[in-house]
Amino acid sequence: MESIMQTIVNLFGQLDVQAIINGINGLVQQATQSSELSGIVGSLGDYAWIVVAVVVLFVVYKLISLPFKFVINGIIGCALLMGVNWLGSFAHFSVPINLVNALVAGIFGIPGLVGILIYYIFF
Repeated sequence: MESIMQTIVNLFGQLDVQAIINGINGLVQQATQSSELSGIVGSLGDYAWIVVAVVVLFVVYKLISLPFKFVINGIIGCALLMGVNWLGSFAHFSVPINLVNALVAGIFGIPGLVGILIYYIFF
């Protein structure tokens, strides 16, 4: 158990991808050797690098797609606010279109837009 903890500490202390893969491979091999399922999952350690690669790709994808999601939601929120301003022009009512209002309307959708309208009507 102590060697597993030492391997985990070594994994987080290094940024070398090959060392991380080797450490995970060693952990999986230790776990499979000490378990009753060692015959069934004995070769699982050979494919540990695939799991690491999938996790790394997923994290990179999420980090890259998050800013684009905010931009798209902001554009949708701005379009919703423009529609409200167009309809409000008939009643001499307008909501300022700024970054905060656009993101609130874009992220929360119709409930966010209703919240912005309530805020500007009553305050």
